Amino acid sequence: MATQLWADLSGIGTQGIIKLMGDTPLQDVVPKADITVERDTPVSRLINAGGHAAPLVCQMATDIAIEKAAGLGIGLVGVHNTFFQ
Repeated sequence: MATQLWADLSGIGTQGIIKLMGDTPLQDVVPKADITVERDTPVSRLINAGGHAAPLVCQMATDIAIEKAAGLGIGLVGVHNTFFQ
């Protein structure tokens, strides 16, 4: 795990924490639907991942939470229906 953490911190995303996700390569994941926003408020958002890979959608959620927090001081984002093995 230390090697994966080092890779992520060094900007080598394809060799980092993502390698701990299971035996299905993420490029082989076939989403069931588009990523959709189910609820949105000034401080929160609920995202349905539609079966997309968890690292992709969670990175999007993190960016949204930061954006909301920058404006109002708090940001909450929930994600469900991800592909996670």
